Amino acid sequence: MSKSYSSSIEKRAEELDTIAAVLPIERRDELAEMLTDQDVETLRHPVNANAAVRAPRR
Repeated sequence: MSKSYSSSIEKRAEELDTIAAVLPIERRDELAEMLTDQDVETLRHPVNANAAVRAPRR
């Protein structure tokens, strides 16, 4: 496995941490290998939008 491939997977795994509320965290590393950067970005938008809607209002 090349160093750039490993670093790409590590980056993707860290990005998956930000959407862990809707994905099983114990599968983070496996998902990081299966998903592309674009897949992660696509998943992150609805999760962040949902978090904004659920945020407590003052």
